[in-house]
Amino acid sequence: MDTGNDSTPHKPAGMTKKSRLGFGITVAIVIVGALLIRGRQMMSQRNNIQTGVEEGTVKLSHQLDNTPKAEKLKLLLEAVNDPSPGIRFAAVDSLAEFKNTAVADVVENAFKDSASTVRTRAVETLFTIDPERGFRLCIAAMQDEDTWVRQAAVMQLIVYGRKHMTEAKRATFQLIALLDDPEPTLPSITAGFLHKLYDKPWVMRKGVGGEERKKVIQTWKEWWDKEKISFPVDALIASIRNINPTRTDPAPEYRLKDVDGNYISSGDQKGKLTFVNFWGTWCPPCQAEVPYLARIYLENRDKGFDMIGIALSEKNGPAGLKKWCLDHGMLYRQAEATDAVTDAFGHIDEVPVSLLIDGEGRIRRHWEGERDYETFHRAIAEVQKGN
Repeated sequence: MDTGNDSTPHKPAGMTKKSRLGFGITVAIVIVGALLIRGRQMMSQRNNIQTGVEEGTVKLSHQLDNTPKAEKLKLLLEAVNDPSPGIRFAAVDSLAEFKNTAVADVVENAFKDSASTVRTRAVETLFTIDPERGFRLCIAAMQDEDTWVRQAAVMQLIVYGRKHMTEAKRATFQLIALLDDPEPTLPSITAGFLHKLYDKPWVMRKGVGGEERKKVIQTWKEWWDKEKISFPVDALIASIRNINPTRTDPAPEYRLKDVDGNYISSGDQKGKLTFVNFWGTWCPPCQAEVPYLARIYLENRDKGFDMIGIALSEKNGPAGLKKWCLDHGMLYRQAEATDAVTDAFGHIDEVPVSLLIDGEGRIRRHWEGERDYETFHRAIAEVQKGN
């Protein structure tokens, strides 16, 4: 009879000493397994800080769908500071619906992001929130180190100029400067826009040679030399300068074996400015970057600078990758990508993607898509100067 005073621990009915031992082992395995899973989740949260634009857009869209309307702006303002550039991109894009000064401040500040995708979206979004502030940001962006940012600024200005031609003419001085841009398409686009603004016949028609292009540029410059004397000067607009990215994010940890069998790790890069390039020998835009990257490496390797190539989906293994790189003058270290590394840097499956990581392990620049020598050169020079 149970009196209620028995201090002896009760045993589960029918459980023998042997079964209790098995039960204990099972519980221990479950606990250890849970701890390991939690540990991997915490490591993933700590190291896998990057989310691609597509994934970030889907994730934020799902969050917005499940957020009351009154709370959506708060969610977006928080998301603009998310560790993931994919989430930040999606947040800046969605803020276009909210047209007030506070939101304009946030979007304009997003132009200081380290991720090129966020910066270009800030240029495009601010115009819809506050056209005048968007115009001023365009003037700064047209002087940017990043070719894609300059292109985004010109294209946004063209859209703006369709309805506001007089206001767009205030950017003429900067458009004239872009005629000398080292990126081949920008002078052509710019000359076409000037043609629309001023109804002049000087355009770079498709297929024209270098001499013809030079002639068009020279004609516009000579015209501007005469016109600018009587052109109304907006002191505020004329004083605008380029804006360097200032946001930093901690780079994920990584460890790879290079094509020579040596390990490359994030820990070994401390104290160095490191350029990480995700690419593939099979990828035409990546191949187009090769001469620029080879030159960048040779120019900076004795200045506390390092470069690491991480190749995706290589069919010929480390030996084939090594041979391809040697044949194309790529003297910096190369490794084949692993799922862990591509996931940590944002589930990278489209290349090229490049990052500039400073000696403290902070991401200072994050480019998605092909860039030119000048973009990389100007960015590295700014970071080396401490900017």
